[in-house]
Amino acid sequence: MKKIIALALLISSASVQANLKQAVEAFEQGDDERAQSLFEASSEQVEAKIYLGRLWLAQDADEAEQWIEQAVTQAPQNSEAHYTRGIIMGQQAGNSVFSALSYAEKSLYSFNRAVELAPDNTEYRQGLMNFYLQAPGIAGGDMDLALAQVKEIENLDQRAGMAARLSYLNAEEDQQGYQQLLSSAKQALPGIPDFYVQAGMDLVREEKYPQAIAEFTLAINQPAADEESLTGRYIAMYQLGRASVMGKTQVEQGVAALQTYLKQAPLTRKLPSHAWASFRLANLYELQGNKAEAKQLYQSIQSSRDKKLAKDVKKKLKTL
Repeated sequence: MKKIIALALLISSASVQANLKQAVEAFEQGDDERAQSLFEASSEQVEAKIYLGRLWLAQDADEAEQWIEQAVTQAPQNSEAHYTRGIIMGQQAGNSVFSALSYAEKSLYSFNRAVELAPDNTEYRQGLMNFYLQAPGIAGGDMDLALAQVKEIENLDQRAGMAARLSYLNAEEDQQGYQQLLSSAKQALPGIPDFYVQAGMDLVREEKYPQAIAEFTLAINQPAADEESLTGRYIAMYQLGRASVMGKTQVEQGVAALQTYLKQAPLTRKLPSHAWASFRLANLYELQGNKAEAKQLYQSIQSSRDKKLAKDVKKKLKTL
């Protein structure tokens, strides 16, 4: 009888793990509806609770808070749970007027706890650094403590360290230091698209679209030898198309970049969705006067679960 029970438990555990694996894959591919269903089916697991917190954050921060609090209670030594709690509580602080300081305190505690549990994780340290950079002093913001995290990240990883230092210089409004480091980062880490993408995004914010497109082109042309760099290259393709739309310039180059993106870029949360890429491509088809193809693309994404995208598509279809 004991052997039968043990076998049943083993089969049950294997089933739960298989379900979680499918749920994580759906989440990473941006299939939120399927991911949520699968995670809820395994909601007794800490990992499922963490992911449900992330999923709900875009829809209902209070629901996200409930899931992540359950995860931290169930597994107080889980660094990912604390890191995710830091993100959720940070958003709650921004959403709340009367409880902002309380939520900020919870966010700071959670980021600190994640770093304590996993001190070599640069993502956790970046979360803590960003809190110190972005929060007002009364809520725990502190430039000196942010700088301390920058130095720790630099000791752990050159690439992440340069990105962290750039964030710090930007927050300090040290534009000379920022531009000098951004230029040297391109030289110090050849073949990596990240810093060309960052330069391009800066130029987009300044509405210097042709110059931004030039930076995105350089990013796309980097060798991109690892997965992170390949992700950066795909981001550059999307952002080039977006800059082309915003500036109404170099339209053919924008079309080519987005068409390549839609053919090659994987479905992952690390990248803009294919639906948004299709929307930008349709925008460019309109600029080319190709209304029929633009309309076809808009129609293909009009049922998107992304509320903003669906609203923008609806407006576009009314004008065609």
